[in-house]
Amino acid sequence: MDWVAIISALIAFFSALASIKFYLANKKITWITNNYNHLIDAEKNLKDYPALLRFHGIENDLLSKYNTTAEEVVYLLLSFRAGQLHSRIKGVKNYGLSKYRVQMLDVPKVREIWKNILYGRLILSSKFARAVNNYINEKYS
Repeated sequence: MDWVAIISALIAFFSALASIKFYLANKKITWITNNYNHLIDAEKNLKDYPALLRFHGIENDLLSKYNTTAEEVVYLLLSFRAGQLHSRIKGVKNYGLSKYRVQMLDVPKVREIWKNILYGRLILSSKFARAVNNYINEKYS
């Protein structure tokens, strides 16, 4: 029996499997990133055309109620979208918030906009959203 040939064949086989695995993982990351980029491009229009927020159930009276502006809402939306993208790419079951996100969420106004305007209208349930809600509930409820 030629052990060198057998070992070489096994190495080639497992290398091929690893290549396929990495290719599929890269394809998934590319798909997720492209999808989020298109979403973020569309949502950037909300900054220039804040009246479009009404298509998401956000009217001027809601903004006034929470003493905020369309610009603030869109800024936080785009920032949280970046966090969502990170959580999707990372792909872990229990996503942990970065120190940056925690510092943002420690600002009362950010929590208020998240809970009363963004979550449920522009940001729906996801691992990232659950992590944000869990943080807020554990620290501030």
